[in-house]
Amino acid sequence: KPVVREYLGNDYELYCKMIDAVINYDGRVSGFQSEEQFFDLWCIMRDEYPPAQMVCANYGTSDEPYTYKDGVCQIAFQFERSEHNQVIKAFSDRITTDLACVYKGDTEIAIIAKLYMHVSTTMHYAYGSGFLYDCIMNNRGICSNYAEYLILLLNQAEIECYLAAGDGAGIDHAWVTAKMNGQYYHFDP
Repeated sequence: KPVVREYLGNDYELYCKMIDAVINYDGRVSGFQSEEQFFDLWCIMRDEYPPAQMVCANYGTSDEPYTYKDGVCQIAFQFERSEHNQVIKAFSDRITTDLACVYKGDTEIAIIAKLYMHVSTTMHYAYGSGFLYDCIMNNRGICSNYAEYLILLLNQAEIECYLAAGDGAGIDHAWVTAKMNGQYYHFDP
């Protein structure tokens, strides 16, 4: 999406190849200039693409969640292909369903309002696993999960938005800032 493309710059194409490699249960991606470049993109992918949180190995589940050699990386997976594909499909189906409230021709405010209301009414406040994937699939999470979920949906609708966080009177909180008609507004789902 535009914000991710702008943030990643020249690494955007490699990032897309990584997502495709995860979706396709391949895991092999070439074209990296260094292991550090791969690792930075791997961390972003695990944060930004919720199914990767579930299907990709990590340092908590594997001593070797990926291998890297000469610009080529092989991402390790946690599941066999069939279970992997179920996780990817379930997430894709969920996002498609959630975006169904947005219609072609909707204004920015209509898109933001619809997705804001969807997240606000379908999610229930509860402490969970911490993985955004689980929060989305189970409709449960804390304020940062609500905000990340709304951001994910707004990004799919190509609305520029960011996570906002603050500490007031000792209470941490997270919400969304979204760009509408050239200005940023705060939305707290």
